[in-house]
Formats: sequence, C-alpha cells, structure tokens
Amino acid sequence: MSKSSNQKRNERWSVADKFYLENNSHLSDKELGFVLGRTTAAIQQQRFRYMPNAAKKMPRWNSAEVDTLKSMYTTHTDQEIADILGRTQVAVWGKRQRLKIGNSGPGPYTKGLEQKVSFKKKLASLIGIK
Repeated sequence: MSKSSNQKRNERWSVADKFYLENNSHLSDKELGFVLGRTTAAIQQQRFRYMPNAAKKMPRWNSAEVDTLKSMYTTHTDQEIADILGRTQVAVWGKRQRLKIGNSGPGPYTKGLEQKVSFKKKLASLIGIK
C-alpha cells in the first residue's frame, strides 16, 4: 500500500476497499485495518453500515487475547486494551466481567449516570419531594 494510514484515514472508501472488506469479513478488525490502512473504528463502522450481519460476527476470544487482557487490565483502560486487541470497549468490559477481573463497577454505557441521579436528588430536595 503506497499511502500511509494517516493519508488514507480521511479519504472516502473506494469500491475496491469495500469489496475487500466484504470478501475478507472473517479477518479481525485489526487485521483489516492494517491491510486497508484504516483504524479499527473505521472498519467497525463500515461493517455496521454495509454489512449489518457481519458486524455482529466478532471472532471468539483466543487465549492470547485473554492473557493480554489479564496482564493489562490493571495498568490500561478498557478503551486502550480494546484498541490494542482490535475490539470494542464494550467487548473488553464484558469479557472482564465474565472473567471476574478488574472492577465490577458500572459499564461503559453508564458514564455520567451518577451525575444525572445526583442532580435529580438535589432537584427533588429543592422542591420538597422525598
């Protein structure tokens, strides 16, 4: 590939790129991103947009990925691990929960929920609702 990933990042997807993605859907997002010069997020977006059934077919976790997760969860965020493994933050968080490692706090979708709850409690106390 003659263009660097930074140059290709802002370009539209060519017909050839989409064809390659469709015919190599068995490869991981990380592998496809390397070959096509795209980020894993861009690969995931294209899978979701043009191949909704393929977007749901992430490969199973292999032992090397699980070992990487176990060795990195104390020093890296779920997003950092996801970027390294070519998976989503939600996938990493879910795998940690199933393995019972790391914190068992709120998941990635509950970001900011605590602030909303505390605001509602403050508002209720101001207007006299218990």
